[in-house]
Amino acid sequence: RKALELDPDLVTPRVNLAEFALQFDWDWGRAEREFQTALAKGPNSSAEQSYGFLLLFQKRFAEADEHLRLAQEENPLATAQIRRTVLARIEEGRFAQARELAQGLLTRFPNMLGARFMVDATYVLEGRPDQALTDYQKLEPQGPMAKMLEAEALAGQGRRDEALSLMRPF
Repeated sequence: RKALELDPDLVTPRVNLAEFALQFDWDWGRAEREFQTALAKGPNSSAEQSYGFLLLFQKRFAEADEHLRLAQEENPLATAQIRRTVLARIEEGRFAQARELAQGLLTRFPNMLGARFMVDATYVLEGRPDQALTDYQKLEPQGPMAKMLEAEALAGQGRRDEALSLMRPF
């Protein structure tokens, strides 16, 4: 707020205010106004990405897609933006597109665990837990997140007791 008092045209503090409104206050109206004000100052990949995610939460998918696309155009190598777009596609039920984007990340960064989880989450959500389970069991090291996702795949196969046994140590 102090930065904006000194210079109301600054974009980053405006984006930060929008993020705080979104993530901490859950005040989506205020967050949207702040994002729109920031974007009126000019292109900003961070504002586009976060505003796109806000729109996604509101199930305003076409608008969200447009802002996520603009964010990626402005910063095409930013993995965070690609991951958010993957999450948007998952939320929209567009699993094949989500998987394709996540696999693109894995092509560039073969050890990106988050991208592996996203690929396999699409398999589980599509009702193909066998494929996800095969991938999860290959992951090393087998940390809590890998075990949780493996349990989800097992549950998707109807193997409830095995899924629960994986989660009990955590």
